Order: sequence, then C-alpha cells, then structure tokens
Amino acid sequence: MPRSHEVPNTSADPNELDHLRNRIRLYLQVMLIIDLVAHVSDWVTPLLIEGLSPPSYPLPTAALRYGVTPLVAVAWALAKFRRPGRRALIALELGVTIGLSLVYVHIADATLTDEDRGYAAVFAMYGIVLLLSVRAALVPSPVVRTVVVGIVAVGSLYVLGHGTFDGLAPSVLDGVNFIGGAMVLVTGVTSHVIYGLRREIRQARQLGQYTVEEKLGEGGMGAVYRARHAMLRREAAIKLIKPGLESDGASRSRVLERFEREAHVTASLKSPHTVELYDFGVSSQGAFYYVMELLDGIDLESAVRKYGPLAPDRVAFLLRQVCDSLEEAHAVGLVHRDIKPANLFICRHGLHFDFVKVLDFGLVALGTGLQKDDEKLTREGFAGGTPAYIAPEMVATPDSVDGRADIYALGCVAYWMLTGHPPFVRDGSMATILAHVNDPPLPPSQVSEVAVPAALDTLVLACLAKKPDERPTTARALSQRLAEFYDPEKWNEDLAANWWKTHAPSRTPSSHADEHGATVLVTKKL
Repeated sequence: MPRSHEVPNTSADPNELDHLRNRIRLYLQVMLIIDLVAHVSDWVTPLLIEGLSPPSYPLPTAALRYGVTPLVAVAWALAKFRRPGRRALIALELGVTIGLSLVYVHIADATLTDEDRGYAAVFAMYGIVLLLSVRAALVPSPVVRTVVVGIVAVGSLYVLGHGTFDGLAPSVLDGVNFIGGAMVLVTGVTSHVIYGLRREIRQARQLGQYTVEEKLGEGGMGAVYRARHAMLRREAAIKLIKPGLESDGASRSRVLERFEREAHVTASLKSPHTVELYDFGVSSQGAFYYVMELLDGIDLESAVRKYGPLAPDRVAFLLRQVCDSLEEAHAVGLVHRDIKPANLFICRHGLHFDFVKVLDFGLVALGTGLQKDDEKLTREGFAGGTPAYIAPEMVATPDSVDGRADIYALGCVAYWMLTGHPPFVRDGSMATILAHVNDPPLPPSQVSEVAVPAALDTLVLACLAKKPDERPTTARALSQRLAEFYDPEKWNEDLAANWWKTHAPSRTPSSHADEHGATVLVTKKL
C-alpha cells in the first residue's frame, strides 16, 4: 500500500493553466482600466485645477500614447477569448509589462516642460511602481522572474530616461534610486509569498497522483471529493477520514485500521458491480484516503425519492446485479453489513445503463464473527448497519452474522424500491430496530402504488424472514429466484438507455451522503 507519494509537476495541470490565464487576464484588465482612467484624467483634471492644461504630445509621442491603449485591449482580449497556452500567456504578460514601462519613461521625458523636466524621472517612477505593484499582486510569478521584470522595468528609466535626471536635486535623485530598488525587492517578496502560498495550497490538494477538487459529500466517517489523476487525467472520487477522528492516538489507530481494512476488502473484490478501488494511502499531512471510480448516476435512495417506486421488472434487473457483487463477497467470507438504497448506485457505465455499483464495504467483517476491535468500533458508532435496513440477528446475535444478513437488507431495499419506504417506519431508531426483530412486515403489494407480482411479493417476504434459515440461502439463490419471474421484454438495457436519455441525468455533486460519506454523485433531471 502506498504510504507517501511525490507531488507531481503540475505545470501542465489544466486547473493551474486556467488559474494563470484568469490572473493574467485580470492583470491586463486592471492595467487597461488604469490607462483609460489616465486618458480621462488628462482632459478632466485641467477643468478642475486652475492653471493646468491638457497634455500636448509631439506626434510620435501622441501615436505611442494613444496606440498603447488598443494594444493592451488586444492583449486582454487574447487572454480572455483565445485561451493561449502557458508560454504564450507569459510572453503576453511580459510584453505588456515591459512595454508599458518603456512607454511611461518616454511620455514622462517627452511631455514635461523645461521647468518641470527635473521631475520627469519621478513621474516615470510613479508609473513603474504602480505597474509592478499591480503585477506582483495579480500575476502568479516565480520570484526570479518577478525580480528580473522589476530590474528591467526600473532599469529602463536609467537607460532610456537618463536625461531626465539632469538638474534633479541630489536628495530627490537618492529618493528615486531608493524607490526603484525597494520596488524590486518588495515585488520579489510579494511574489514569493503569493506564489508560495499557491504552491502550498496545490500541494495540500495533492494526494498521491491525484489532485483534489470539489467536495461531493460528507458523512460521519469521512468526506468524498472529486479528484483527477495528474497524468492520466482520469476523474476519480477520493474518500478522506474526518480530521476530528485523528485527534486521539488510540482512536485514530483503530479508525485507520478500519479504513485500511475497508480499502483492502474493496480492492480484493473484482465483480464489475462492486465499486472499483484505484489507490489508497496516507497523505504527507497524515490524512488516510482511498481513491475510487467516480460514478455518473444516482443512488437508489435518491432515485426513488425523485422518480417514485420502480417497476417490478426493473427492480429484479437491478437486484440481480447487486447479487453478483454480494455473491463474490460472501464466497470469500465477507459480509457487507450495510446494504441500503444509499449504498447502491445506478449509473451509466460505458455503454451500459442502469448499471449497479455496490458502495462502501466499510462495515464488512471478516468471517462470521466480530473481533474485539470491531465490537469497540460498533460501540463508538462506526459499525452496526442502518436501522431501517438492519437484519434482526445483527441486533440479537451479532457474533453469528453471515451473508444472509445482507440478503435481509436486500429484501428491505427491494421493499423500498417497490413502495417508496422501508418495511418498518417507526418513531426513533430503537423502535425501528425492535420492529425488525419482532414485527411481521406487510407484503409490498399491499402498500405499493405499482402492481407487484405475487412471486416477487413472496420473495421479498422470504428475504425479510426473521430467521436466517428461512431466507434464500445465498445471493446466487436469490438471483436465480429473481430470474424466474423477471421478463426481459419489460425491462432491459435498451429500455434502460431510453429512460436515461429521457431523464437526461447530469453530473451534479451529491447533496446526500450516507453516514460514511460514500455516495459519489446524484443526477438531476434537466
């Protein structure tokens, strides 16, 4: 299992390129606005200040002064609308920065009268300071590049505008020199801080080869985030333990052990109907995580709430896929322990529709008995199933739970899909649990708005038998009984494809996450 990973080079990361593009676009936009304000000021300020007249430019200077504005506007438009690459963006930004520095020096030298000429260097330095300050605040730039740009911009005043220093008082000249040097230093430090913080944030979002993006859901055990592989560009979902669970050393050790076991268990299952695990490990900050496939679809709880009870043949179509996942798990002695609608995800999977993925094997126990650590975890609230879907033996005899507990829970799920509610609806978790232990359920046909075939009615009640021996013995046996009445003409992949196209599911972050934060995406009807 990977325990630490190098943070890959993200210079080609589309997110980083978008960030650079947006910041350079903003920088160019701000400089364009400043330039336009300067034009307005040239003509409005003389109306407000007595003795001040609009600037009178020589022809070459006027061409430069009025020509630089559309050039900056073109640079801004290129950054905004043409989406240039990284090198082109940097070249565009550097060209505007150095170009404006040269323009400021020339205009100051060419427009001030003889009596004010001694202040040309000061006015030029004001413009360069403003330019470099805006750039340092907005453009993500390495320190070396920022310092070089600052030296070139300030140096242009000494190279092209050296004549403006003639007649400048020594104290003023000393101040200009100090401001120029200080500006190079301050902008370099500013870039170091801003660029460094950006890099730290990027590294904090990096887990192994995956870059963490927005949060998709959160529950008692952890949170789930959308992520993207740095090299393959493949989307994924990353599950993280909540930081609060890591505060106590002993508790953290048990939780990490549980989380690692969940990852190992999920990785060992190869059924296409079990959510696929890509990677897992511990980040450089000590957060435990695992990476799983990002699903495009809707969990069964949300589906029934949104679209109502499902047709019986569709129920059988979906349940048989769940049975495929559970059959493999039970064959190697694994019990899911938390089968419920929120942990069953129907999705578009390649060219397949209504493809089921079983999520969150986090409550799985190895073999038929809970180990002492499992019992502690149960008492601490990290295991034990969900009251609306819990098998009676998980309450009465938790040390003898086997795969038939999942069969019971799957019966509850079938009940939910057919009726829109679980078999027992009581006030409070304890009352619901006791109903599972003591109360007989009503047949789904008596409470469903859809016509439930007698064979399916009987099968669901068989799954809900209080005694494990009276239920279908295995997931395979349950799948075979579902096949006896399932009519492919009433629900199949073609009909499923039409349903999905009609409802046009879109990739929308889930607002619902079960207590383990396992739900990945929920669709939205357009």
